[in-house]
Amino acid sequence: MIQDAEVVSTSPVPVKKGSAKTYSFPEIIQKLIEGERVSRLEWGSNEEYGYLQAEKLNIHTKGQDHVWWVQLADMQAVDWVTIPKIN
Repeated sequence: MIQDAEVVSTSPVPVKKGSAKTYSFPEIIQKLIEGERVSRLEWGSNEEYGYLQAEKLNIHTKGQDHVWWVQLADMQAVDWVTIPKIN
């Protein structure tokens, strides 16, 4: 599971204090460029994550990969985290 972190969010989902570093959307784009997988604390699962592949932004959700059409709420969020890759 994603470690909880202290963040400021307009989300109705309560966020607990913890040690995970959180990022804004512009910051997380840089992490994607660096090859990281990313998720949001609001999503509540390491099973949902974004990643870059073949110069496209993709999202893995419900066991499948899709082209990710980023929504405004995701762009405004400040609860982005990087997640470890599972080999």
